[in-house]
Amino acid sequence: MAISKIGAFMVSLTCACLFTCSTSPQGPVKLGVMLPMSAGLQGPLELARTFVNQAGGPCGRPLELVYVDLATTSTTAAAKTLVEDPSVLAVIAIDASNAAFTAAAIFAPASKPMVSPTATSADLGRAYAGTGILWRTLESDIAQTRVLLTVASPSATKKVALLAAATSYGQTFFNWFGFAATELGIPVTSVVQEDLSGTDCSAAVEGAVRNGPDVLVVAASSAESVCVVKAVRALAAPPKLLLTDAARTQELLAALGPLANGLLGTSPGPDRASGFEALWLEFQGGFPPAFAANAYDAVLLLSYGLEKSGCHGGAELIQGMRDAVDARGEVTGWDRSGVARTLREIRAGRKPKITGATGPLVFDSQVYTDLTFSTYNIWSVEYGNFVTVGSITTGEGSGQEVSDTAAFRRGASNALQQDLAPGEPVVLAERRGLWALIAAGSRGWDNYRHQADALAMYQLLRRRGVSDDRILLVVADDLASDLKNPSPGAVRNVAGGPNLRAGATVDYRLDDLTADDLMAALAGNQTERTPIALGSTEGDDVLVFLVGHGTTWGLAWDSFRETSRGNVSAASLAQAVSLATNYDPSADLWRADQFAYSLSQVGGMSLSLRQAYVTLYGRVPGSHVTMYNSTSFESMDRAMLDEFLSP
Repeated sequence: MAISKIGAFMVSLTCACLFTCSTSPQGPVKLGVMLPMSAGLQGPLELARTFVNQAGGPCGRPLELVYVDLATTSTTAAAKTLVEDPSVLAVIAIDASNAAFTAAAIFAPASKPMVSPTATSADLGRAYAGTGILWRTLESDIAQTRVLLTVASPSATKKVALLAAATSYGQTFFNWFGFAATELGIPVTSVVQEDLSGTDCSAAVEGAVRNGPDVLVVAASSAESVCVVKAVRALAAPPKLLLTDAARTQELLAALGPLANGLLGTSPGPDRASGFEALWLEFQGGFPPAFAANAYDAVLLLSYGLEKSGCHGGAELIQGMRDAVDARGEVTGWDRSGVARTLREIRAGRKPKITGATGPLVFDSQVYTDLTFSTYNIWSVEYGNFVTVGSITTGEGSGQEVSDTAAFRRGASNALQQDLAPGEPVVLAERRGLWALIAAGSRGWDNYRHQADALAMYQLLRRRGVSDDRILLVVADDLASDLKNPSPGAVRNVAGGPNLRAGATVDYRLDDLTADDLMAALAGNQTERTPIALGSTEGDDVLVFLVGHGTTWGLAWDSFRETSRGNVSAASLAQAVSLATNYDPSADLWRADQFAYSLSQVGGMSLSLRQAYVTLYGRVPGSHVTMYNSTSFESMDRAMLDEFLSP
């Protein structure tokens, strides 16, 4: 296992440190660093460490960085090494989002905080928001999604499309592109996620541009982006291309040659007014690598948290970090003199407002995971080189307490709620009772949340007195016995919650029915394939609860593809996404979907249909919850949700 302790990265800084660093008999304060050594980010980490040590170090002790090279050590092995070392109080993890998930699950039980300057998946923020385990010195790619849309359609008139890689990196852009475009009022022609890892991605490109976008946003790695650029450039009428930060590499320039000229993209960067680029040029020469300012700030954040906590780890360090970023006293700087001044202020019991190379280190005051605003550079390729041509700062300014990431995560804007005006009075037959079809259209451990959603709805109806013979339950029923299940026999939609599988009668397993069979059972058609069907008649309410993977053609039934076992068609919002929730790090598992879980909670409240809609609209981020056929229903305020969930 490759572990190293790098003392300095340039002689001038090392010499300066020799005259000012603490020689406390307590020894150094250690932070672990997980990164591929080839990433080029040791420089900004060491620059920050040197400035901290020149100011005396946290608690008057020298700061030491213990490196583990992820180029030669797996993420799991590296994280276990650092979590088991009691002298390492926190970790800076520089790697992709999927690796950050792996590492965070290892650090969480030990309450050892992890700061990432590079992992931008929105799922990370949703999984660890509020725990204090995961911190990021940048926003998630929800913010970059908004920036991309702003650049792509500055006047909100150009049509845009997204082509995202079928990777954890591409997932955030795929999840949030349609939602953000709706919020910004920008027309979207398509949102496509495809495997772009092969040598020919022309089919994926043709699918993404089929509806004639003016701009195609590409969220993919550098190698994947090379394939896309070549395919787009070969089109007779190519749209303008806009790439994400992952594409901004020298490898892309080398692979594309002259084809790269004119490409446009965005990437997180330092506050251009901070002077970080000038400082880097002075000490290191050239322009800083991607995420250099974010890596630099990770060291400052942890150093100030250590000073606040008295250099204790665990919960005390987490609270120290919160105290440090919550302070709103005199603004201090981020460079050599600024670091020294910040540490002096904290030692004196004052509460300076801390800043970093990326700008003020202000975090979401409720969950702390992400910065409340950040700077994105707009770059273009000119004569074979990346050139910064502008920048966009997210949020509303340094006083903002909620990031773009958090604002979107907390739900859709109220201005886009439906106007649920009542329709004409409708004469209904006398209500006889309730029947229900509850079905999950997916299988397997990775799709756990869908069956948990279905079972939660089943149990809600049973608690409300609906008899089992009036509920048609269709699930794969393969979770309780799955070898990965830490609680054999149990299915839970929240960690530690009740066993939703207990007492549930499964009428059909997923293998038993095609999509057409499902619709036949809903219609009450008893056939050889569907001997059990709903027995509803005039005057009965029928509750239909379907959960699974949505597609542009409806609900995918037992497949991600339109073929295989069929699909359940629906006239729905093609760009809306229902995100997972209730992440359980002990099982590395999302236990529910946000809409379904929220509905299960709302189902226990006494709400009118209008109140239920408004409540769900605000509780489901990443989607604009929609009610259909409301204008044909005149009693939105008088009819209670209870009536539709009761026998």
